[in-house]
Amino acid sequence: MNAKQLIQHLDRDFILPECSDNWSEIHFNDFYSNNFKDRFMGLVLDNANHIERVYTTVFASENVIKYLIDNNISDSLLFTHHPMAWDITKRPVFTEISQEHLQAFRERRISLYSLHTPLDRNSDFSTSVNLARAFGANILEGFGDYHGCQIAVIAQVKEKNMKELQLHFEKAVGHSVKSYPYGKSNIDTGLVAFCAGGGNEPDFYNFLITRGITTYVTGITAINNDYQPSVHAHQIAEKYKINVIGGTHYSTEKFACIKMKEYFNRFEVFCEFIEDKPCFEDM
Repeated sequence: MNAKQLIQHLDRDFILPECSDNWSEIHFNDFYSNNFKDRFMGLVLDNANHIERVYTTVFASENVIKYLIDNNISDSLLFTHHPMAWDITKRPVFTEISQEHLQAFRERRISLYSLHTPLDRNSDFSTSVNLARAFGANILEGFGDYHGCQIAVIAQVKEKNMKELQLHFEKAVGHSVKSYPYGKSNIDTGLVAFCAGGGNEPDFYNFLITRGITTYVTGITAINNDYQPSVHAHQIAEKYKINVIGGTHYSTEKFACIKMKEYFNRFEVFCEFIEDKPCFEDM
């Protein structure tokens, strides 16, 4: 497929006026497109004129890049939720693509397209919507203001208690998750809040209090981490008896990137999701 046409479709369908973002921590050089330097969304690396394959994933990580190189991939588009790698145990927590790999992408004609806020923004392809769908939940409303968009949802679940919800969560993500049982075990109303990724924000908890929501599923729940000071959030959750379950940044956001395969299949282009590794310290 013509690369320019595919990028135009993505821009039109996802980058809306209300969305904003900021990746100014990247040390921009001539590998990066002016488009991304200006708005921090969309085409990051403009290397391909023709797209034979599309690969989707959450982070532009070492593992993902190595997968493309080891499999001798070329004339392709890498679609990511984040244009950098993630590790909450490092400082900075986001790591940019190395010069060596930027050069390898250019030589192999691999472009990079990244949507952070636009993919978090509640929609059919968004992170929190598809996290809730992984539970088979019925989405009722959105909440959680972030860069001009709502990025979280409240949904009706089938699970009756925290144990059932945790077991379903672990089955969906394929690994253990972390539970903070601040409230009662039963989910009396059947209503659960979902926010993929870094949803451990005090403002989000304050909204849940007003709605009487006592169960919250998110990604990053680590306490006393200087990247995302969440002590206050946990204090609010404990005070108002809101149960919290964390499943890592990567694992809660991957469902959106898997869903994006459906988007790219509309253009009859081969699309594959590249699995990566969660950072369990997120929880």
